[in-house]
Amino acid sequence: MFKFLLIVVLISYLIYKVGGFLFKMFFMSLYQQQRQSNQRQTETKKEGNVNIEYPSKDSKSNSKGFEGGEYVDYEEIRD
Repeated sequence: MFKFLLIVVLISYLIYKVGGFLFKMFFMSLYQQQRQSNQRQTETKKEGNVNIEYPSKDSKSNSKGFEGGEYVDYEEIRD
């Protein structure tokens, strides 16, 4: 009886470890496919469209030395 329980526990542990590894690999491949499709979409943007990208939370720590952007001259056009 002890051998049977020991074998069941070992098999369960192996299934748990291997299953977790396969689960991670499956979702990592899905994540990479999603990321590649997003990159393809951003590469094929139409000319003339305006895209506003907000800085991520991670970039706040990198922007300590940021003193401002370049000046863009503005001219109002009246009809």
